Amino acid sequence: MPQAQLGPRIPGSRRGTVAHLRPGGEHIQAMHEPARPRLVVFPTYERGSATTLTAVPPAECFTDLAHNCFN
Repeated sequence: MPQAQLGPRIPGSRRGTVAHLRPGGEHIQAMHEPARPRLVVFPTYERGSATTLTAVPPAECFTDLAHNCFN
């Protein structure tokens, strides 16, 4: 996304260097519309590996979300 605007880089997180992505104007206008997530993805990069998907129980998903948030 060449038009993406990122905030300051934050080094040293569990995931390495991270940054916030500024939402587009249409997303700001829609922020009061309710949304229900359908999928949560916790990517892990391994060079040369095949893509695999593994189901995670809801309690573990919640813990992983809390563990991975940095703001």
